[in-house]
Amino acid sequence: TVVPIKADTLETELPIERSVNMAPNHQILYRLVNPDGDHEADIEMRVYLDEELVYEQAATLLDASLEFTYLHW
Repeated sequence: TVVPIKADTLETELPIERSVNMAPNHQILYRLVNPDGDHEADIEMRVYLDEELVYEQAATLLDASLEFTYLHW
């Protein structure tokens, strides 16, 4: 179960590269959403932790989302 403690929404032009500092005992959720039910979006999502690729997924989304969750305790 992921419980949002702090959340932000970002709408931006793609591609996007964003870095986030993580201290001990943090969690992170990246969610890529295409809310459009009429137009497909071909996406690629990659997540790096300490310069190591830990998640890579490509998909065609139509009114759907793709997400990555990481917990560090």
